[in-house]
Amino acid sequence: MTDQQTITPMKGKPFWSAFAANTIWVNISGLPRYFLVVAPMLYAAFPDKPEVAPVSVPIMALWGIWTVLFMLVTTGFYWMYFDRNGITGRNIFVSAFWVTITTIVLTWFALGNMGLAPYSLLFAATPLAFAEQVISAYIVSRFMKKV
Repeated sequence: MTDQQTITPMKGKPFWSAFAANTIWVNISGLPRYFLVVAPMLYAAFPDKPEVAPVSVPIMALWGIWTVLFMLVTTGFYWMYFDRNGITGRNIFVSAFWVTITTIVLTWFALGNMGLAPYSLLFAATPLAFAEQVISAYIVSRFMKKV
């Protein structure tokens, strides 16, 4: 453990405040990525499939559920990582790297492997997702109390 230890358990107001702030940030940053990068690449890759990447109330409701689960996983991971390893700039980048690899990269790689998305999407979306997760990790770190 570094000299910068956390004392806030992963529960209560600090955690849920981090969760809420993180959720707001990821939704704000994720929508432009979807509409400016992901959707156009999917439409170009599958021009004969007009139903690819639909935007509708049921689809958005499912994405809402996915977002809650994603935020619980990422906020919880960052919280535990910082609790164990301390809050440093390096740890913000390292934890964001692992979250990006285990969520975004694995998802797009699997979709590409199944022929459901072009691999180029993996290379286009990953840097943006990594930048998003660096800020996400930073947001969580700010809600943790330090000794």
